[in-house]
Amino acid sequence: MSGFSRANKQAGVDFQRGRRAFIDRRIAPTRTALISPDIRKTGKSSSLDARLHEFSALARAIHLHICFHQTIPVRTARPATFLGTGQVKFLAERIEEETIE
Repeated sequence: MSGFSRANKQAGVDFQRGRRAFIDRRIAPTRTALISPDIRKTGKSSSLDARLHEFSALARAIHLHICFHQTIPVRTARPATFLGTGQVKFLAERIEEETIE
C-alpha cells in the first residue's frame, strides 16, 4: 500500500472505481461537547486555561467536532454524577439542543 493510500485510509477516505467513484464516503466527525470540571481543591499549579486548551487539542486530534465547551465548577463531588443535579439538567438540555452523539 502506498503512503498516499495509507494516509487516506487513516483519514477515513475510501477511493473506489466505477459507478460509485464520485460518492463522498468520508466519515463525518463525531459531534461532541467538552465538559471540563473545575476542581479548585486539588492544589495543582496548572491553570484552567492551559487545561482547557489541552482538552480541546486532544479532542481535535481524534477528529471530534466540538459543538460547545463548558466549564463546570465542582464544589463537592457526588457519587452518581460527580456534578450537581442542576448542572446535569443544564448539560442534558444543551446536549439535546445541539444534537450531540
